Amino acid sequence: MGNDDKHLTNVLKQLKSGAVLVKRKIDGKKYSRRFFLSEHEDFITYQKKKRHIFGRPHIYNINDIDEVRSGFRAQTFGQLLKNGRIKSTDENRALSIMYNNHRNELHLMANNTQTRDLWAEGIKYLIDRHAQKHQGHLIREENYFRSADTDKSNSLSKRECRRLLSNTLNVEMPDNIFEQLFQKADVSREGLLTQEEFVSFFQLLTQRKDLYEIMQEHTKNGSTQSIEKIHMNINELLTFFQTVQNQKIIKHTKTDGGENKITWEYIETADQVQKLIDEFELNKELREKGLLGLDGM
Repeated sequence: MGNDDKHLTNVLKQLKSGAVLVKRKIDGKKYSRRFFLSEHEDFITYQKKKRHIFGRPHIYNINDIDEVRSGFRAQTFGQLLKNGRIKSTDENRALSIMYNNHRNELHLMANNTQTRDLWAEGIKYLIDRHAQKHQGHLIREENYFRSADTDKSNSLSKRECRRLLSNTLNVEMPDNIFEQLFQKADVSREGLLTQEEFVSFFQLLTQRKDLYEIMQEHTKNGSTQSIEKIHMNINELLTFFQTVQNQKIIKHTKTDGGENKITWEYIETADQVQKLIDEFELNKELREKGLLGLDGM
């Protein structure tokens, strides 16, 4: 691991440990909270005050954050300064997070410049890393599109999509679910998917809400995991297969005469679960850690 990697690893470790940051509102109200980065590094949130029984802390998903600004580079801080709510010397402690396509803003004040800079650096790194992963996903989906477009029409029919799902992605889907996803992606209503529409179709496919809700229910801390990052470990999967799905897998054996024999057996061991992860999980990092994400379900 290079020095830069070690430094960034340390930065993210400190963000996970958390720091007290003060939320500032344009009307002058302020709220001191201990902010922290989630263990899976996919969102930022804060610890709820014990006296606040109702409501949940807001979750700021990394994939929703557009920009991080250090200093008074936001209208809210400018107005607070103008109204005398903050001092000009506070600028080296100020941090603004723009998210949801710049429609929303979070304005924070750290205890010191070092803490502000640490959070600014860490969040910027996470934004860049997410952008790189997103680009990688687009390349993957474009490759799927080209391989499925057998007639080179620059569009995919339902039949071509079905063939891609079953032959390449090993996805079996009820007709009604397939029709729902296809129609939702087919914004042109031509009964064909352009490359852009196929990307939407693929994202709908891999982020199906029903699977997400199932995984949330059977995963530790599932309610805090985003749809992009949620995953199940081997023990969680084993329990899920045994108690919920009563899952069976195909076993290939040979008879005494050397003939191939196919039988079905229940999933009872961690090794069986790992084999399923190896077969269906698209993310190499998750596979190596014995984890199954939404894409692999």
